[in-house]
Parts: sequence; structure tokens; C-alpha cells
Amino acid sequence: FPVAVTGGGSIKFKQQLGEVADLHIIDEMDSLINGMDWMLRYCPEECYYLKQYTFEHEIEIATYTEEINYPYLVVNIGTGASILKVDNPGRFTRVGGSALGGGTFYGLSRALAGCESFEEALQMAAKGHATNANLLVRDIYGGNYDQLGLSGETVAAYFGKFVRSDGMKGCSKEDMVKAVLLMITNNISAVANLYAHKVLKVPRIIYTGSFLRNNTISLQSLAHGSMYWSEGKVNALFAKHEGFFGAIGSMLMRKTDKH
Repeated sequence: FPVAVTGGGSIKFKQQLGEVADLHIIDEMDSLINGMDWMLRYCPEECYYLKQYTFEHEIEIATYTEEINYPYLVVNIGTGASILKVDNPGRFTRVGGSALGGGTFYGLSRALAGCESFEEALQMAAKGHATNANLLVRDIYGGNYDQLGLSGETVAAYFGKFVRSDGMKGCSKEDMVKAVLLMITNNISAVANLYAHKVLKVPRIIYTGSFLRNNTISLQSLAHGSMYWSEGKVNALFAKHEGFFGAIGSMLMRKTDKH
């Protein structure tokens, strides 16, 4: 019987795979959304949020117990990032995205620090201090910028200290990798929350994708960003079974013969 496959590889290697199996190719985003939506409907404790997300303390995870109503946004972060608005079961629209993502993080980490794997890059980031590379508001104003409500700790320019003649002194490879990770994550967070709270008026964002796997720093940054942009009203949501939605969706869609 046909083997359900999804993802970029199912298209790229269609000819080779077709020589050994009868393929049932299902679109990557179709399988993702259908799998996630099914889990949200039938596994009420699928989502969680970070009850404690500041970098000064250990994260504290809590199960999200409220019903997730339509519409909601899915931010899928892999090589890049896609922002999808889900209106009802099986119906979604890609409303935006970013060319920044896991591919950017790993690529820049290899270029700047010689990392040999994504996991090594995450380990280096965990040891780094991004403030040794990033220019902060306090570096410009000497403290907070009260007129705009900006804390002195707010990043004014990622890697902004490097424009100074001595800016790279004391900045380690770990510091640079940490700065790259925060630059990517915070930009995705800002774009996603702009769509959710300003453009589309969608109350919930669920973050998923391989970029977030074992990536505590990005989870914390996304949690902080959601609270910041929603003025403390909305938690960023994450999925316990991230990584399985494509397979679940493919199984469901093959069973219902939608493809």
C-alpha cells in the first residue's frame, strides 16, 4: 500500500523514493497543521507555557489548560520560519514568515565559531554572554530611555559593539553564538506578535518546529517576547509532541483520502 511521506525531502527525492515504494506525498504544511489541530482537539494537555522564563532562574513549565479556539497562529521555525493562521480544522493561510531561522543560526555559528553541529552551537550559546557583542540602550543613553519606555538593558543593535575599534575585545565565540541565537529568536518573536496582536488580532500563538528542540534559550526568549508585546496578557504556547505533527497529519490525511 502507498507510504505517506511529507516534507521537502519527499519532493526533492521523489524519483529515488518512488523506485522502492508507492508514495503518497502530502504537503508539509497540510500535514503539520492537520496533525497539530488533531492533537489540540483530542489531547487537551498538549500545550504548555513557561511560568518562569527569565534567564536568571531555571525555567518553570506549566500545562496550558484553556481551550484553544479558532483562529490561532502557528509559528513553525525550522530552516526559516512560517507564520500560519488556522481558521478551522484543515483550513489555514500562510500570512507571513521570515528567512531567519535554524538554518541562519547554524550557518552563522559555523562561520563565526566553527561549530560542527546544531547541538554544539546550542551548547556554546548556553555559555555565552550576548551583551559582549550587542549594543544596548544604556550604552547609548547611559541608562534607560524613559521617553520611549525602553529599559537600559534593551538591545539597540545586535553586534552593535563591533563597530567600535575595540568592540570585539573580550567577546568570545560563545558570546557571538549567543548573540546570533537571540537576534534570530527575538526577530521572529517581534514579527509573530505584530501579526497576532496588531494586524490580525489573533489571541493565541503556538510555536513549533525543529529549531526549538532542546533550545531553552529560544523558548525563554519567545515567552518573554509574547508577554512584552501583549503587555503581559498572553503567554507563548509550545507543544509537548512537537516533531510528530507531520507524521500524525500524514496518517490522518492518507486515511481520509484527501490526497
